[in-house]
Amino acid sequence: MRNRLLLVCGSIAALAAFSLTACSSDDDGPKGSSGGSAGTGGGSAGTGGGSAGTSGSTGANCSAAELQKLTDPAYGETGDKLISEVAKSCGVDCIAAADFEACTLECLQLDTKEALSTACSGCVVGSVSCGKDNCLVPCMGDAAKCNKCMCGDNQKSINCYAVYDACAGGDAVAQICGGGSGGAGGSSGSAGTAGGAGTAGSAGTAGSAGAAGSAGGPP
Repeated sequence: MRNRLLLVCGSIAALAAFSLTACSSDDDGPKGSSGGSAGTGGGSAGTGGGSAGTSGSTGANCSAAELQKLTDPAYGETGDKLISEVAKSCGVDCIAAADFEACTLECLQLDTKEALSTACSGCVVGSVSCGKDNCLVPCMGDAAKCNKCMCGDNQKSINCYAVYDACAGGDAVAQICGGGSGGAGGSSGSAGTAGGAGTAGSAGTAGSAGAAGSAGGPP
């Protein structure tokens, strides 16, 4: 009986030892975690350069050849008038017209046989219109008083020849007014501004390193 108990106990001990050995060989401990995520892509591309600068207006509506024609006394019905004199005569004829400038322009182009372009003729008519608005009475009499008024000696201090120069690109102020000042109807255009440079793109961020795995269990 005693021998049988020893045999049973030995069998149980052997089974227990076998079970512990099996458990140790099957489980080597948790594996290490995977590597970190890859870095993000490069930064966004730089933005394009600034917009192109705007161009300044020249105010030169009369060509060099047209400016030369304005100094030639070869126009009008008698063929011995300056274009400016023809324009003043047309202004008198159109003084009561509903559209003074349109009437004067049509008359000027007809009496000069379209010696000037419409744009250049418009500059001449503009100075006549300025004279009508600011120097009507002086310009009905003495020519010297008329020129003085047209050069800016009027209630609004407007230099009608400066109005013409700003439109035509001429130098009537220097020739007639002796370089005198006077308010012009509009100032010449300013030069265009240059476009700004584009900004550089930002660099991409590097990926973080993966965490190392923990050591496995006992062999």
